[in-house]
Amino acid sequence: MKKTQQILATIISFIILTFFVGSAHAQTWTGDYTITDSGDIAPLSGYTEVTGSLTIGSDPYGATPTTLTTFENLAGLESLSTVGGNLYIAWNGALTSLSGLENLTSVGSGLTIERNDALTSLTGLNNITTVGGDLEIHGNHALTSLSGLDNITSVVKYLRIRDNDALTSLTGLENITSVGGYLIIWDNALTSLSALSNITSVVGDLSIRDNDALTSLSGLDNITVVGGALRIWNNDALTSLTGLKKITSVGEDLDIRHNPALTSLSGLDNITSVGSGLNISVNHALTSLSGLDNITSVGGWLSIYNNDALTSLCALYNVNLSGDNLYIFNHTSLSMATAYALETRLRSNGFTGIADIYNNTGFGLVSCDIDDDIDDDGVLNDFDECEDTPVDEIVNSYGCSIEQLIPCEGPIETTESWKNKGKYVSALAKTANSFVNQGLITEDEKVDLMEEMASSDCGK
Repeated sequence: MKKTQQILATIISFIILTFFVGSAHAQTWTGDYTITDSGDIAPLSGYTEVTGSLTIGSDPYGATPTTLTTFENLAGLESLSTVGGNLYIAWNGALTSLSGLENLTSVGSGLTIERNDALTSLTGLNNITTVGGDLEIHGNHALTSLSGLDNITSVVKYLRIRDNDALTSLTGLENITSVGGYLIIWDNALTSLSALSNITSVVGDLSIRDNDALTSLSGLDNITVVGGALRIWNNDALTSLTGLKKITSVGEDLDIRHNPALTSLSGLDNITSVGSGLNISVNHALTSLSGLDNITSVGGWLSIYNNDALTSLCALYNVNLSGDNLYIFNHTSLSMATAYALETRLRSNGFTGIADIYNNTGFGLVSCDIDDDIDDDGVLNDFDECEDTPVDEIVNSYGCSIEQLIPCEGPIETTESWKNKGKYVSALAKTANSFVNQGLITEDEKVDLMEEMASSDCGK
């Protein structure tokens, strides 16, 4: 009997000891906690949860610290599994590894990893599955990969990857399927976006900017809707937009600018509506806007400027422009007549705003293959004042060639002949000058025309 009681007492003591030992190692830190040196790690050792925000280093949204931390890893935080607020890992000068955070599974708000100059890897975060706010990786100049974020499947708010000078790949983000806010990829050394291939929706803006080595947007192929703006800016090596081929609508601006190697807008073919402004500017290799042909609705302004090789605007002929402004300016290959022809088309579609069209110094009127242009001179029937223009004749924005405006037989809208040769030549010169000013013919072509007609029988 005594032996049984002793055994029972031993079991009870063991259970009680286990309970208290377990309790000692399953503690919750209530509120925020900040680690600025290695001595701050030990007091948190054994804690499984921080209910507030955990800052390792300095708050990335506060003042720039005058000194950086010197610890190299986070050994001692192995018990931590939950951070209820934000997890900030920022401004750590010697931190090379996130080992110590291997058991962290949940971050209730944002996860920010910023300005850690020696950090080469995110290994240590492998068990995080949810981020309740933003996920931001910013200014970690030695970081080459995002491996360590592999188990995150969704980002509730923003996903921002920016200013990581050595980051060539987004490997580690393959399991993310949705972004609840902005998706921002700025100023990295990326050559590929392939790790983003499982993302299907972006609720806010999609912005790909200042990635000098990026040649294509392959990896964005499964995104169908962008709820905010779609901005593709300043990507020096980008030649193609084909990775955007499944996007059907853009909730705010569609803005493609400063991509000097971009030769085509193919990839935007399935977009039918743009909620706010449409801007195509400073893409010097772009010759046409083909790829925008299916856009029928633009809710704001339309701006086309400084595209040196652009000659045609036909792809915009289906647009119903609801905004107040149309801008077409500063093109060396696009003519004023082609720009005015687009304005005419947009007004026929219902545009009633202000058109600001200037300094388009190309020549000729690019004809668009459209059903309601019977003589195929690039001017719609409803606005064409000279029907049956001969094929390949150069016309103004009203669809009239020089010969139609200044007929050999006599002034238009009369049955009279020219009073003399001088009257004919004077009228011809005035009209030819207007064609030169509109960029429809060159000065040399005007001179040749005047010499030819001066020796003709017209006006005699």
